[in-house]
Amino acid sequence: MHPTHASCVTHLTVEPTADPEIHPYTIDAHHNGRVVGRLRGFVLEYHNLEGVAALAGLNHDDLREAVNAVRFAMAATHDAPISYVDVLLVAPAYRGYGLARQLLERSWLHADCGASLLRPCPLQFCLDWLRPEDLALIGPQCIGVDPKRSLASLNKFYQRIGYAALPGTDFWWRPLPAVLQR
Repeated sequence: MHPTHASCVTHLTVEPTADPEIHPYTIDAHHNGRVVGRLRGFVLEYHNLEGVAALAGLNHDDLREAVNAVRFAMAATHDAPISYVDVLLVAPAYRGYGLARQLLERSWLHADCGASLLRPCPLQFCLDWLRPEDLALIGPQCIGVDPKRSLASLNKFYQRIGYAALPGTDFWWRPLPAVLQR
């Protein structure tokens, strides 16, 4: 029997690190007592966009470039090939790591076959990160329970900075390439 979404048990492990704002994690999918898929990434807690840019040695506020630079910097910092770092999930530090973990656990698993059991966890953004001109794009339509979120306006924002359209969901994300570790 091939492992499926329903037949697998998943386990999330947060690895210890000396940096309180960086949380490496591993998600293993277990089927019949063996690991059949593994997804690795990092949760980065940030205070503001300037802090994120500083981590990667940058000095600008371009959202897409800062996120990509931080993702590559995290891979280099932890001596891992870039292709092995499946996702960087970002959460505001003042909300606590619990929020980042909740977003991670609620949004990572989308597949239903053994060949692609683990899909990329979303690259998660929070409205706290957006610049004033970006916040102006947020419309009145409510997504979930947050009146600040509008699917149409977030789609417009992501398309403007070069990301794909958003799925109809309670979260907004851009999937990243993943490498399965078997």
